[in-house]
Amino acid sequence: MSTDPRQLCRHCGLPIDPADRVVDSTQGEEYDFCCRGCRGAWQIIHSAGLESFYQRNDLQLQPSKEISAAQFDPHYLQNFITTSTTGSQISLIIDGIHCASCIWLIEKFLHQITGVHTARVNFATHRLLLCFDPDQVTIAELCQQLAQLGYLPRPYSQNEMRASLE
Repeated sequence: MSTDPRQLCRHCGLPIDPADRVVDSTQGEEYDFCCRGCRGAWQIIHSAGLESFYQRNDLQLQPSKEISAAQFDPHYLQNFITTSTTGSQISLIIDGIHCASCIWLIEKFLHQITGVHTARVNFATHRLLLCFDPDQVTIAELCQQLAQLGYLPRPYSQNEMRASLE
């Protein structure tokens, strides 16, 4: 017995609960998603020209509705930014990283945003080093973009790092 591909989320590949099903129509085709977060991430990935993300062998997404709805306080985030003559820099812990495909997507996506100079994720620690021009993009906007992809960024601190390891 074959599984109807419409029962699996187009973005994460997980089964779709009929009560949560979200449908998107693009160029005359209908795509099914398990939540609005996955639909949003799929739209972002496709609009950024990063469709090859779905061809990666180690893809293991697990979307979270709470992450895509996260809010980021720019005043709080400002406490973690260092500034130099080349721009601003922040280290973030990224929750939701499962594999190398996640890192590939985060780095490729961030590098396409105007004002981002560097975006490097350490797979072992899930720590993102982000260098950017605050005159072109704010850290709150960058965090919101990451959340829409399904990843939850938090400012790096020793306490946050310990909490993420628990």
